[in-house]
Amino acid sequence: MIVADGNVDQKELSFLYQLGDEYGVSKADVHDAILSGGNITSFPQDQIGRIRHLYDLTRVALIDENLHEKEKLLLCDYANLFGFNPEIVPDFIEVLLQSARENVPFNDLIKQLN
Repeated sequence: MIVADGNVDQKELSFLYQLGDEYGVSKADVHDAILSGGNITSFPQDQIGRIRHLYDLTRVALIDENLHEKEKLLLCDYANLFGFNPEIVPDFIEVLLQSARENVPFNDLIKQLN
């Protein structure tokens, strides 16, 4: 996600390390993931986990306050990869983007989605 717009911002890197810390991923592993391109090869099997993952990616895309069209397309691609209905993906991504812009806590977002 951080290289999708062709610009790696310091805020994006810092936020990725923060997310890694929240998930118990070492800085070295986050660093290795960044260097390898950070492709998602596995993802949560449950719906809440997939939504959380997409929400985190959405927050990464917005952290530099400049959403690039490629980042938005990548979010849609991941939503499709995660098995979300392609017909709702564009609107769903918009909901995630708006929630991230408003710093909605994840648990509140889930309540809104239900």
